[in-house]
Amino acid sequence: MVFVAKRLVLAVIVLFVVTLLSFVLLHNLPGDPCIAKLGPSATANGLAQCRHQIGLDKSLPAQYIQYLDHSLHGNLGTSYLNGQSVGNTIRQALPITVELLVLSQLIALIVAIPLGILAAVRPDGVFDQLSTGVAFGLLAIPAFMLGVFLVYLFAVSLHVFPATGWVPLTQDVGDNLRHAILPALTLALGSLAVYMRVLRTDMIATLREDFITTARAKGMPNSRILLRHAFRPSTFALITVAGINIGTLITGAFLVEFIFQLPGIGLLTLNSIYARDYGIVQATVLVVAVGFVAINLLVDLLYATIDPRTRHATASV
Repeated sequence: MVFVAKRLVLAVIVLFVVTLLSFVLLHNLPGDPCIAKLGPSATANGLAQCRHQIGLDKSLPAQYIQYLDHSLHGNLGTSYLNGQSVGNTIRQALPITVELLVLSQLIALIVAIPLGILAAVRPDGVFDQLSTGVAFGLLAIPAFMLGVFLVYLFAVSLHVFPATGWVPLTQDVGDNLRHAILPALTLALGSLAVYMRVLRTDMIATLREDFITTARAKGMPNSRILLRHAFRPSTFALITVAGINIGTLITGAFLVEFIFQLPGIGLLTLNSIYARDYGIVQATVLVVAVGFVAINLLVDLLYATIDPRTRHATASV
């Protein structure tokens, strides 16, 4: 319980700092939401009324306290530009981004885990060197270049998958996956390379431990040694990297949603920044921060589950 309580307190502090910094930064950006809403020909009186309606005529601390109070009560406000509920807008966009992230990580882990184990079995062998070269190549190519290449190959040349657009999962599962596969693959390739390299390195070290030598001396099958005795202790680094990688993934999702024109949180945030719609930008930053903190909290709890020594060590500090 102490372990969980400490993590929850840290999560609350992180969320407070993120909301404060994002609020201050957004309100110090050049541009005026009311000019964006009313146009450059707006009168001084119209601008004053607009600023009063959306609360921009108050001091910055007063605006932040009001924003924090509303957010804590589940009210994310309304769009500065069209007056629509920010909560509804987020609810429409969030499932698309979540599906994209989950699908990309499933692809990355399903491919990376067996490849990492195979590479670790024979370090510096042909397969290890080949997989290392491919991993370095994937890491060296920016995500937007991979996205453009996949669109050219599978959408323009082979006509296998659509280049843009989105079909909700509740409407048609098959069509949804056809539209999601290229964006998810674009995000997955970078993660795949990282996960494979991390698991390969950790497993090579684990396979040199004394308990592995003892298991081999007892005549235990190699597959059992790999999957039951070596894989579990080697997942610590993999879980850590997967948790930290969420921040990079969310940033990548913004870019991928822009390239494939997916109406998720990333495209919504980018369009709102250009339109100076602070209400939506603040809400998306808050949602992303909550997601990041929640996933890293889950990673910490997974640590404690896999290795109880972590929980006891933290509790004794």
